[in-house]
Amino acid sequence: MSEEKVEIGTTGIALEHIDAGETGEAYIPALKKRVRVYAVEEIRKNRDIIIVGANNSAQEHTPTELKYETWQLTWERVGEPHPLPVTMGSRAVTYNTMKVTAGGNTELVTPSAGKKIRVHYFAYSNRHTTNADVGMRFGPDGEIKHRNLLAADGGSFNANLTDAPWEGSVGETLYAYMEDTYSEGVYFTIGYTEEQ
Repeated sequence: MSEEKVEIGTTGIALEHIDAGETGEAYIPALKKRVRVYAVEEIRKNRDIIIVGANNSAQEHTPTELKYETWQLTWERVGEPHPLPVTMGSRAVTYNTMKVTAGGNTELVTPSAGKKIRVHYFAYSNRHTTNADVGMRFGPDGEIKHRNLLAADGGSFNANLTDAPWEGSVGETLYAYMEDTYSEGVYFTIGYTEEQ
C-alpha cells in the first residue's frame, strides 16, 4: 500500500470503516492506487472521500452531505455553521446608487461606528460622451481596485462578489475613483453589508 502524499482536493473511496483520528485504506482512482488516509471525521466503508489537508487527511463526502471547497483549500460540510457561500444568510444587502462627475475620489459609503463595509456587488454605468476610467478604493489613498475603462454613452460593467466579497477595514470609507471629470456622470451601484 502506498504512503505517497495525495494532492489537496483529490477524491477517493474508503475501503474500510475509519474512525475519526485513525488511519485506514482508500482507493484513489486518479492514481489507480490504494493509499493510507487519516480520517478527520468518521469515514464509512465504500463512501466517497475528499483529501482535505496534510498527511492525506480525509473527510467523507456523499451527495446528501454536500461540501464545498473554501478559499483556504479546506472542505466544509454544508449546514447551519457553514451555509453554501452563494447565500448571504438572513441579512439583507443594502444597495446604493450614486451619480459621480468629479475626478479623483468621491465618497460612496461610510460605515457606522465600529463597523466595516463588505461589498457583495457593484456596477458602473457611463453616461458621459467619452470613455471613462473608473474604479473604487477603501480610504482616500487606498489601492484602486475593480478599475475599468467604460465605453462612452452607456458603457457598463458589473460584478457579483458573493463568493469573494471585498471589504475595507473598520471605519474605512468606500470611495469611487475617476481618472478625470466626466460631466455627464458615471453611475456607481454598490451592494454591501456592514460588518463588525
